Amino acid sequence: MSDENLKTAKALFAAPIDLAAVFAMPETLDAARAHFEPLFHADFETVHDPRAVEMRIGGSTDEGVAEGIDGFLALWRDYLSAWDSWIVTPVGFVDADDQRVLVLLTYEGRSKTHGAEMALDGGNVLTLRDGKVARVELFFNRLDALEAAGLSE
Repeated sequence: MSDENLKTAKALFAAPIDLAAVFAMPETLDAARAHFEPLFHADFETVHDPRAVEMRIGGSTDEGVAEGIDGFLALWRDYLSAWDSWIVTPVGFVDADDQRVLVLLTYEGRSKTHGAEMALDGGNVLTLRDGKVARVELFFNRLDALEAAGLSE
């Protein structure tokens, strides 16, 4: 993994963040756009977890791909509308190959409907090009993320 790719991955996942709070208000969403946009390649795409049927809304195609920063933000805005909190915490960065970084994550959420709390170990596979993220593959299951990155625990 190049130092530049690792630096970009760490900038994208700098610290734990409550995405539900970020996406709840226009001013925080604007700040999120300002943070993410310089890190994304011009033809950036997001591929959501194939098991997360509810992520098919919000600008993603039937194949689960959201295009560009607007698709990324729409996908997350719609998904997060069901959550009071959705905290994403980076726990590690793994070299998958010259172009990909596996970001190991924990997700902790509390639903709006019932207040039920849940925690998941997952990950994102980032494909980087020219020092920017060209593709993010989202996984709510750590084993699925490892497999997608061509790795095993």
